[in-house]
Amino acid sequence: MIHRLILERIEDDRVILLTEDHQMITLPASIMPTNITTGQQIYCELKTSLIEGPADEHLAKAVLNELLKTDEQ
Repeated sequence: MIHRLILERIEDDRVILLTEDHQMITLPASIMPTNITTGQQIYCELKTSLIEGPADEHLAKAVLNELLKTDEQ
């Protein structure tokens, strides 16, 4: 499923995005394209994993660590 998001603002190392129904989403700025500007549209695809295992667990931990800004693996 692909979602259209609008970049509302950039705050320090975070970006605030708005969904089509005006829900706010906060993500690390480090995962955004470097040339992104306020008001720009972002397309995001969300899907579930078809394969589960250690690689998925490692990826999930890496994403959570990035969001929580920890160095723990």
